[in-house]
Amino acid sequence: MCPTRFCAPIARVLLLSGATLTIAGCATTTPSAATRGACGAFRAISWASADTDATIRQVKAHNAVGRELCGWRGEAPT
Repeated sequence: MCPTRFCAPIARVLLLSGATLTIAGCATTTPSAATRGACGAFRAISWASADTDATIRQVKAHNAVGRELCGWRGEAPT
């Protein structure tokens, strides 16, 4: 048995937590203004056979982020 002065605040917190989680579950993700700006400023990078393995890995990582955030398709031309 719970005294009324303790049960009411606990019930209120649980109710608000449940409502917050329900609303958060309906959220959609859209690109932010910063992401849209970056997508317009950056482009895919290509590499040459003379580049080091480390440079090629970094270029591939950059291009992977561009594909994920900006919708780039494929790799940059070499």
